[in-house]
Amino acid sequence: MSHGGERKKERLKELGSRVRKRREELGLTIEQVSEKTKIRSRYLIAVEEGDDSISPGRTYFRAFLKTYASFLGLDGSALSAEYQDILAQAESAQSGRTRDARPEPEEGRRPQPQPVTKTAPSAGAGPSPASESASPPVPTAPASPAPRPHAARPRRRTSGERRRRGGAGWVLLVLVALVAATYYLVTVRPAFLFGPGTETGPTGGVPVTSPGNDPVEEPDLPGPGDESPPEPPAPVITREDPNDEKTVWSIDRTPIELTLKMHEESDSYCWVSVYTDGKHSFERTLTPGEVVDLTADSEITIRAGKPWVMDIILNGQEMGPGGEFGPVKDLVFRVAVTAE
Repeated sequence: MSHGGERKKERLKELGSRVRKRREELGLTIEQVSEKTKIRSRYLIAVEEGDDSISPGRTYFRAFLKTYASFLGLDGSALSAEYQDILAQAESAQSGRTRDARPEPEEGRRPQPQPVTKTAPSAGAGPSPASESASPPVPTAPASPAPRPHAARPRRRTSGERRRRGGAGWVLLVLVALVAATYYLVTVRPAFLFGPGTETGPTGGVPVTSPGNDPVEEPDLPGPGDESPPEPPAPVITREDPNDEKTVWSIDRTPIELTLKMHEESDSYCWVSVYTDGKHSFERTLTPGEVVDLTADSEITIRAGKPWVMDIILNGQEMGPGGEFGPVKDLVFRVAVTAE
């Protein structure tokens, strides 16, 4: 084990020994503490031995440490923060060793020579001294004068081209005449026959009276039977706390619509076991930010390990957290009066 791991193990053992010493001073046994805090004995023993590798993980170990220490009269929040500091220092030491273990670049390695690419001289550059010494200049013949351009003569159109242009002009005239005739038949002629207060209907040939000449119709007023039904009243919900380990909500209607909304903090994990209408639905650990919707006709029962990390929404009304910090709790949601 690395030096950082040994240091973490020693600090966790010292932390757990303080908790064990306090329990022995109070004259309590592991079984008595387990009965009062609802934490299993093996988790209490793991806290006293500083063994945070026990399942279900460090998050639950931290919660067990805080609850155990608070029950014994110690500052549970301070011990929980100290445990977090131990984990942070161990992770920092681990990351430092990882950086130190990275291989260094080899020294003394000579850079590889890069291939040299020969480029041709540009068109505007003169010959290099090497090329002048290698080959003598070659005499060039005088350039011949460029021929004078002849003026372009206009091309005469053929009779076929003239006929095609004339035909295109006639087609254009015919299209213009068709458009004018259509406009006359659709717009001008109905207005002339039926008067200026009319216009063509959707079919183009049936006159429709303009909106300015239509008689004003009074809107239909809702009758006695057209009134919208009133909204149902909000549900009546009552809460009872028989003891520290149980809370009962009663609602005056059915079905029961329940929403469990987990908090966003990183340590907001909560184990739950859910029963709906007397049947077991599921058992698992809810994660931070998770939202679970449940529905039942008569009753929903939830056994929650950390009810204080989740909010309760019952039939659209927010009930707040499932409970205060403390032991495992039973949350019961039932119908008080059967709906007719």
